[in-house]
Amino acid sequence: MRLAGVDLSAKESRPSGIAWLDEGEVFVKEAFSNEEIVDLLMEVSPRVVAIDAPLSLPLGRCCLRKECNCERIGGMRWIEREMISRGYRVFPVTFKWMRNLTERGISLKKNLEKRGIEVIEVHPGTSRKILGPLWELLPKINLRIQKKDLSRDEEDAVYSAITAFMYFLGEFETLGREDEGLIVLPLPIRK
Repeated sequence: MRLAGVDLSAKESRPSGIAWLDEGEVFVKEAFSNEEIVDLLMEVSPRVVAIDAPLSLPLGRCCLRKECNCERIGGMRWIEREMISRGYRVFPVTFKWMRNLTERGISLKKNLEKRGIEVIEVHPGTSRKILGPLWELLPKINLRIQKKDLSRDEEDAVYSAITAFMYFLGEFETLGREDEGLIVLPLPIRK
């Protein structure tokens, strides 16, 4: 059973990290366009894809355009409010550079879901804080990776895939609201 993580870049001109878990091995790759990402994921055929990007809009918003009437609603989802209250560093979806990432994330989620793949929103920086350093974490959860010189995008994709693994095992919690969107956080590893 395969699980995948995507560290999505805001622009297709920059690489997105892709990681997937298969029989105790962690594989990583980079892709650029949504089409490349979808093609790679369809080849991998994961049960769950964990994406590091906002995958929903604040309740009451129809878009992120500044000229739309929904702009007055604001840019914070319950996800961001709850994460900030716990001391995690996140940004509202209406920040200039977050707008592109959010729109791209929502589009990718819809594309994968229509192909029958379950998609969850994750935040690898928070997963890293909860689970600890990657090279200490992997042996604890019986995973191994051949590539040692990971880019930051690839490492974030690995944390995203591990969060999908924790989700699959039922070792997770969610923040946010069902009617607005949820983010999945791993629970700490029990010794």
